[in-house]
Amino acid sequence: MFVKTASAFLAFFVLISCVKPTQEKASEDAEYPKLVVGIVVDQMRYDYLYRFQNRYREDGLNRMMKQGISMENHHFSYMPTYTGPGHASIYTGTTPAVHGIIANDFYDKVNRKFMYCVEDDSVEVFGAKQDKEKRSPKNLLVNTLGDQMKLHFPGAKVISVSIKDRAAILPGGHMADGAYWFNSEEGKFVTTSYYVAQMPAWMNEFNAKEYPDKYMSTPWNTLYPLQTYTQSNPDDSPYEKSLKQGGKPVFPYDLPSLKEESGYGALKYTPFGNDLVAEAAMAAAEAENLGIDDVPDLLAVSFSSTDYVGHAFGTHSVELEDTYLRFDSTLAVFFNYLDKKIGKENYLTFLTADHGVAMVPQELIDRGVPVGYYDEKSLERSVRGLLEAKFGGSDLLLSYSNNQFFFDHNLAKNLGIDLHEILHPVMHHVMQFDGVYSVLSRKDLMHKSFPEKINRQVQKGWNPRRSGDIAVIWQPGWISDSYDHKGTTHGSPWSYDTHVPMLFMGWGVGDGRASEPTNAEDIVPTVSMLLGIESPIGATGDPMKSVIDENN
Repeated sequence: MFVKTASAFLAFFVLISCVKPTQEKASEDAEYPKLVVGIVVDQMRYDYLYRFQNRYREDGLNRMMKQGISMENHHFSYMPTYTGPGHASIYTGTTPAVHGIIANDFYDKVNRKFMYCVEDDSVEVFGAKQDKEKRSPKNLLVNTLGDQMKLHFPGAKVISVSIKDRAAILPGGHMADGAYWFNSEEGKFVTTSYYVAQMPAWMNEFNAKEYPDKYMSTPWNTLYPLQTYTQSNPDDSPYEKSLKQGGKPVFPYDLPSLKEESGYGALKYTPFGNDLVAEAAMAAAEAENLGIDDVPDLLAVSFSSTDYVGHAFGTHSVELEDTYLRFDSTLAVFFNYLDKKIGKENYLTFLTADHGVAMVPQELIDRGVPVGYYDEKSLERSVRGLLEAKFGGSDLLLSYSNNQFFFDHNLAKNLGIDLHEILHPVMHHVMQFDGVYSVLSRKDLMHKSFPEKINRQVQKGWNPRRSGDIAVIWQPGWISDSYDHKGTTHGSPWSYDTHVPMLFMGWGVGDGRASEPTNAEDIVPTVSMLLGIESPIGATGDPMKSVIDENN
């Protein structure tokens, strides 16, 4: 298992150094990499590459930055910047306007209920009893990099692993050989009948090792002496949530006690959730024989604990800094495994994030920055009141969710009201609320060509079949007051949420840093061009010139 001290990591390196490499080193003119490894770090801001760089190891993130190519001006080109849309965009080469994953949960205006982006009641769950784990990629409207690899290369395998179901399912795509995610109730990885007829024996064996119990058997303390965490606020900060009811957000964290109070779900809020995912990814690579022949395979790995820690503690917490220092060591172990198993020159890796995150607004407020918190429930009540007063029916509003208003078109028609008679007064009303930056209507988003970058980002995140009638954009630095002035979130079109790392390393890739503007939808076209295959069917991105030119 992954361990919690530097000395134990060294012991692990000794262990894996005894593993005989499965593959010889590839020749420089090898036609394809044996394995493509896609790594998504949930909620990793671009600045985390450099804020903590002097404490990163040489064989983790620094290896990617020094031996690979870093696209320094890499952004998401759309709003909302959430986990589901982020993973879908990275692996399809397009935005929510095309792939249809407009949020993690979103209002289904056809069936008039909320739906989860990867829900599928038709499948059977393996590894857990909970019906809520019924999941598949059926709601993703286009195919993915892995799908395209399987279409082009007969015999190619695609495996995806994460703590979050959506972060495993959406990267895996429609044709994946397996997608596995963590069930917090039972402390096991699960999958569904969409992928396999029964849980593979190797995953049953992995679950039987009870890694979550081992990770939560000892306290979480800082990897280095607490006073050396100079990139963070003091440990006892008023801007952080507590993991334990009535407790303080300070080290050390009593994980056995947290497990007793919150179950295995508490593991997600520690860096050891990332270790668990890396262990599962290596077990999958071993059992599924990824990268052992000349047919390229895909291993998609998403590390989600960074997101849980970031939400709870914020961007300048000791907890976050420690999580990234530990993740860096986890990444180094993962790369060492791939080097031994496949050979350094035989695999192509990319690392990015599914979104960034805002600083805790209350901290900025206390420092004199004009940001704030908005009250979504108050906004919805106010709009319903307007509809009642002006049109005699608050039921005209079906839903306000994900910063969008959904109206009942049939009811409006029955009442003899043109939809635009509703939209214009509502838009004017919403613009009066504190924190609102802009409001765009369905007509605007369908027919206008926006010169403003922010409005274009809303447009790229808006799907005609699934999105609402009015989109609200909040001012920079503002988040929902549901966060109670502790912790933070993401979702906006502003740079802190869109600017993320983009690193390539390994087969066919040179080294250096590039400042050319690139977007998340450009990743798959870049990898596809390196592989000499077509991009997925809905791809709208372009290959990254600096990466492709290095290859040529």
